[in-house]
Amino acid sequence: MGYSVTKAAALHLMKHLALSVGPKIRVNAVLPGLLLTDWGKKYGDTAIEWLNQKAVLKHETDLEDCANMFVTLAKNTSMTGQQIVVDSGLSMGTPPSK
Repeated sequence: MGYSVTKAAALHLMKHLALSVGPKIRVNAVLPGLLLTDWGKKYGDTAIEWLNQKAVLKHETDLEDCANMFVTLAKNTSMTGQQIVVDSGLSMGTPPSK
């Protein structure tokens, strides 16, 4: 619960910053799914596999894909106040069985 509440607050702050500092500064947020960093690997193999199965693309978020989104946002001059989800479809929920 604590994580969800603080993340919601940070996203709300991002939107208000975008409103208050534009047009001089652009403010966006990248929302990654599971990244297999040292912290992400602490979930353990069972939890990682469970999360991967919940993701539409059936794999964790690629670290380079996530990093590239930050670069794209830095180059883009037409976006502000946006939440960019890079999570292999994890936030979409479990896909239906085939």
